[in-house]
Amino acid sequence: MRHRKRTIILINMNNLTGTTIYDFLEGWDYTPLRIKNAEILTPILSAGNRQLILFQFQEFSESEYAMLALIRKMNPQIPILATSPFISIRDTIRIIKAGAVDYISQPFNPMDLKRAIQKYDG
Repeated sequence: MRHRKRTIILINMNNLTGTTIYDFLEGWDYTPLRIKNAEILTPILSAGNRQLILFQFQEFSESEYAMLALIRKMNPQIPILATSPFISIRDTIRIIKAGAVDYISQPFNPMDLKRAIQKYDG
């Protein structure tokens, strides 16, 4: 029996891109978990599992930045990778300042996504 690697928490991934990423993660033996609301994360982050967050910015709204900051406050050590199909340099800098450790552009090359995840799979 194979052991799955860490849990990858997917936030704001309720579209075709999210489904595609979910399928890739399962194929790479990660355990993907879709979350719509940061408050739901509290018991998940408290469980002490090996986790990584993949956060898709869709609108670059204040609520998305606030959710990212809340997650960072709840668990300063968890790696947060951000992704978005539309982004400016200014948005990228703001995302990193809000707590993401890296950014993956969309459309993405699956191997670039895998390398980014492996980089933080400590």
